[in-house]
Amino acid sequence: MKKVIPLHSKLDPETRSPGHTATALPTGEALANLPGRWSDGAEQQLLLMQRLIGSNNVDTIASMFFSWCSDLGLADGMTYEAVGDGAELRFGTRRHHSANYTLTLDSMELGRVSLCRRERFSESELLSIEQALGTVARCLRAAIEYQTLESMVNQDSLTGLGNRLSLHKWIERELSRTRRHNSPLALMMIDVDHFKKINDRLGHLGGDHVLRTIANVFKRSTRGSDLLFRYGGDEFTILLPHTDLPGAREAAKQIRANLKRISSEDFGLGEHGEGLRPDVSIGIASYHAGDTESTLLQRADTHLYHAKANGRGAICSNV
Repeated sequence: MKKVIPLHSKLDPETRSPGHTATALPTGEALANLPGRWSDGAEQQLLLMQRLIGSNNVDTIASMFFSWCSDLGLADGMTYEAVGDGAELRFGTRRHHSANYTLTLDSMELGRVSLCRRERFSESELLSIEQALGTVARCLRAAIEYQTLESMVNQDSLTGLGNRLSLHKWIERELSRTRRHNSPLALMMIDVDHFKKINDRLGHLGGDHVLRTIANVFKRSTRGSDLLFRYGGDEFTILLPHTDLPGAREAAKQIRANLKRISSEDFGLGEHGEGLRPDVSIGIASYHAGDTESTLLQRADTHLYHAKANGRGAICSNV
């Protein structure tokens, strides 16, 4: 069969030397003409393909592949190291013998897979694994490309936070979860005070730098479970799951305190110095029974308006 997908491998020296490739999976009528051993293997490959097709989630694909290997006795454990952030997924139990692969398809790196088990891998087992990895590689590439596109659609390109479209998706999810579990939920609307003055003095590039710096302060000041968005222009929104109104007020105070610790140099203010130091006004709303996305946002926006009306650089959670 034609070899089509390079899987640059580094295997346990007791089982196989490095540098072999995965073969293409036969389909359709070709299956009927394969010898018995190959026919059985091809059927298993098709079962794997049927599981994987349609999945746009890298973690799910890795989990399905390990389940397939485990069901066939090909592996007791597996590690998948993702591309980019190097996040590692671990499945099953770590064993002595291992087969390690770096997956690439058309020069695109797709991550690293390490399979392990108690017994040494046979030649036929390694061949089955490598054939399966050909299918996995195709599915991983599609999933990575899909997730990259989804990130571009839902992410603000300037700050790296979620955008307004992403906010609408997440707020509905969090409202649904809050209603289902009767858990608290808070939302902040944040506006950068006198940003037009900053933009006029520093220019658009300088203003963009200030917004990125402020967004980074938000990231450092919030929990991993909090959801951050650029609502538009110099306005931001933060969703705080499992947070009541007092907790949200404390989080808002922490944001403003951390913002004050940023130096003029880090803001890129140059000779303008302290006269242009940015501050923020924050309006907070907590979930009330019957709230919708619209009512929750409107209440937070009303509180933001009062925070700005009271001299800016303030926090308002009730009027």
